[in-house]
Amino acid sequence: MQKYLKFLNFRLDVVVKDICGLTDLKIIEDIC
Repeated sequence: MQKYLKFLNFRLDVVVKDICGLTDLKIIEDIC
């Protein structure tokens, strides 16, 4: 279970980073 949670957390982290990266790009485009 611990391993699974750690893996899930890692996946979530990657997804969140991707989403943050995309929104950051969008915000930068909006500002420019």
